[in-house]
Amino acid sequence: MPYQKEFSLNSDNLKGVTTVAIWLSTSGTNDLGTVLINDYSAVLEYNTNENSNDYKQLPEVYLNGSTSGMSGTNYVKMQFKFKENGREVDGFASTKWQGDSSLAFNKKAYRIKTFEDQSLTKSMKFKPCPLWYADNKYNLKAYYTDPLLCRDVVNANIGTDLWATQKNMPDDLAVTDDFGFIDGFPVKMFINNEFAGIYSFNTAKGDYGKNAKAVISGETYSDPTAFSALPTGGVKLDGSDFEMVSPDNPTDEIKQAVNSLITFVATSSDDDFKTQLGTHIDLESLIDYFIFLNVIENSDAAGKNQTLITWDLQKWYFHPYDLDTTYGVEFNGNIADPSTNLFGLNSHLFTRLNSLFANEIKSRYKELRTWLTPVYVLKMYRDHINLIGESNYEDEFNLWNNPNHDKNTYNFIMIHVYKRFKLLDSLWLQ
Repeated sequence: MPYQKEFSLNSDNLKGVTTVAIWLSTSGTNDLGTVLINDYSAVLEYNTNENSNDYKQLPEVYLNGSTSGMSGTNYVKMQFKFKENGREVDGFASTKWQGDSSLAFNKKAYRIKTFEDQSLTKSMKFKPCPLWYADNKYNLKAYYTDPLLCRDVVNANIGTDLWATQKNMPDDLAVTDDFGFIDGFPVKMFINNEFAGIYSFNTAKGDYGKNAKAVISGETYSDPTAFSALPTGGVKLDGSDFEMVSPDNPTDEIKQAVNSLITFVATSSDDDFKTQLGTHIDLESLIDYFIFLNVIENSDAAGKNQTLITWDLQKWYFHPYDLDTTYGVEFNGNIADPSTNLFGLNSHLFTRLNSLFANEIKSRYKELRTWLTPVYVLKMYRDHINLIGESNYEDEFNLWNNPNHDKNTYNFIMIHVYKRFKLLDSLWLQ
């Protein structure tokens, strides 16, 4: 009979203790028989300065079980536990690695689907956060290349606030969690009861409403995703240009709708582009997308990670995703000085938008700038960084030695934010 038990002892009861013993016995005089013990470990869950005012007791996530065979495409079954302030959610999780370029790093992100039963037949929907709908699909993001462990989530929260000011957001998107943006909070992660780092417990990508006819996302930097040319035979939508988010497989009708959009952007005259773009793309979302990627200094958004949604296969709505390569951090953790240029102009679409809709961009930026300020952005970052706490950052860096964690700090963000707004103000507030 396999049996698993987890014990915990409060450190206040262990002052001066050098040995902890576990005693196995029966209630009577019967022989215990043969006892085989494996996969045992003693873990100091809080091994930094517990008396420090900076110490933050984060929620904890446990995944226990064999990880053999797990990959970016192959799910394995693991036991799942979520602990927060005395609350405990237990079940099972179908688990795989999550991400794209991040799979090259030792600290892996995970995608989980939670279930009540070991056979993984009964979904276990629960609310890890009171702001979210109950669900059973979540991402546990590693954010190894972002030592602040928060760019993606904080930028998404800023994007949620920006999108909330749109006047014509589709009703189907307006009723989703965070208008289609992800959300998340920091957790301490344990794999087979061993500390695995500070992770972010995130909502899953793809909540764009139930009635969308098609959702695609840019997966490469190529002529189709830059809207500069249509390849021979048209788009494939198989990840070599765009990838299908919904439905799983592209139909000929969806491919034709994407081909028509790319053809219009690539070949239309300036006059036609100016007068007819609004029939092909939701202009409000496109202008907000361009302003947003520039406010957060997003170097990975005009080709890859641009999400396009359509409810009628005629008009496409733009939406951002994957917001961690921002404010001077690169995909591999290298850092860069503040940029002195606009982002997105590697895309034919955004180059034409910037040239032919300059007044509309300036007008929208001026409207947003009444509240979208350096003070607002920096407070969003300060609050999340303080939520994690210095002792947890120390645990993370001691385990993973995240790249540039001594340089990629809050002050690094602060300088980038200040210089970014200064640049955009000089271009769009004149």
